Amino acid sequence: MVYGNAGDNIAMLPAPDPDGLLLLPNTPKLIQLHLVALARSALDILIRELHAMLSRESGSPTGGPMHLDDALNCVRNRHPQLAALAIFPPIVTLRVSRSDIAPLRWFDRLQMIRQLAKIVRQLQVMAQDREESGKQG
Repeated sequence: MVYGNAGDNIAMLPAPDPDGLLLLPNTPKLIQLHLVALARSALDILIRELHAMLSRESGSPTGGPMHLDDALNCVRNRHPQLAALAIFPPIVTLRVSRSDIAPLRWFDRLQMIRQLAKIVRQLQVMAQDREESGKQG
């Protein structure tokens, strides 16, 4: 498994090797690992495990339905033979947007403020784009 971004908890990870690769520990604390590439052998295990999770009841001690970040961590924990690497510095970032999977924040639930939050997110995306184009130039 190779992630294009080392996630939100970069401080808890080992330093990257000279090629910019980090070996990720099998820990449930890794989140926001964007752009995952899988070898066929890892994909076979992941498909089997995800189907099993979906067939279990929520809160099952063996792992019921959960968000993908949690599910990937759970599978990696159960299958330590699955090596996971991350690329640093990241080759992909997540744009600012309202979550489709997490509960809405208070400002996304109030109609008038929701529009303001949308404008602020658009400004943040524009700032990210300017920052990225400045790095390339």
